Amino acid sequence: MSLKNRIRIIVAVAAVGLLSLAGLWLKSEHSGLLSERMQSTKNLVNIPYSVLVEQHRLETEGKITRAEAQKNALEAIRAMRYEGDNYFWINDMHQVMVMHPIKPELNGKDETDVKDPNGMAIFVEFVNAARTPDGNYVLYQWPKPGKDKPVQKLSYVKEFES
Repeated sequence: MSLKNRIRIIVAVAAVGLLSLAGLWLKSEHSGLLSERMQSTKNLVNIPYSVLVEQHRLETEGKITRAEAQKNALEAIRAMRYEGDNYFWINDMHQVMVMHPIKPELNGKDETDVKDPNGMAIFVEFVNAARTPDGNYVLYQWPKPGKDKPVQKLSYVKEFES
């Protein structure tokens, strides 16, 4: 084998090695970013959840009625936004939308049959995730506010029992 061919082989092996390392690094970075996003999403859900806990406390102490507690919680959570135009919604354990701040026309509707472009029944998945101890994540596609085209979204859902 000529010296020229040996150098080509060495360069090719080095290039494959560098591309492999770059690929592993990118995969590691993606995993790290996803993990951070998941933790952030979970932490954010604790904000409206704390509103529910506080309103429930006021109700159980007899300071307000159940109807007042629910109304107060819905109004507070409806107004909440994070990271720009992201929002919180509430659905019950039967896939009925209780409160959607961007699409109020969904309120009171059974969302059992709503599927994302991949065919996933997202509200069924939300309820399944919420039933796990301390909640869980759902990765799905849904349009951003003001848009028609669905995008990849990550939600953390948690059940509140009163």
